[in-house]
Amino acid sequence: GSRRQRELFRNGGLACLRTDDGKIRLLMGFGALGYTSTAAHGHADAISIWLAIPGDIILVDAGTYNLTSNIVITNDDSGVVIQGPANPALAVINRNNLATGNFIFDLQNADNITIANLSLTGAERAINAGSGSDSDNLTVTGNNIYANSFYGVYVDLSNDNALITLNNI
Repeated sequence: GSRRQRELFRNGGLACLRTDDGKIRLLMGFGALGYTSTAAHGHADAISIWLAIPGDIILVDAGTYNLTSNIVITNDDSGVVIQGPANPALAVINRNNLATGNFIFDLQNADNITIANLSLTGAERAINAGSGSDSDNLTVTGNNIYANSFYGVYVDLSNDNALITLNNI
């Protein structure tokens, strides 16, 4: 079998396990409990587990997610669906950096990716399938994409068959 690789991001409250080929990933989030400003919400964040296998659906729960780096989607992630709740206003992903090179989702040779029902804001480009990315069959549907500095969705010529529909951009 594959040897597992692991990383611990203690200050960020995350631990990651993955196989050598990167195709199976287990991400565990953990947060403190107590009577802080988020105590009422702390129970839901104490231990969260995400398992990502290519072709899976990743459900994004209601909330605001503030990013400190790009979410890079590669060939190992091909076939993944990233989907928020029926009302995209409930799941906000904010990159918090409008400068060049700051994206929410950066596709790199990732085929058959679907991004649906999310609010995407605060980036240079919310979704980037740049020059030479060769990320084919991208579907972007039902999203609110706003307040990004350059493009909401950027799909360069090397990316075939993109379907961008029913979004509020």
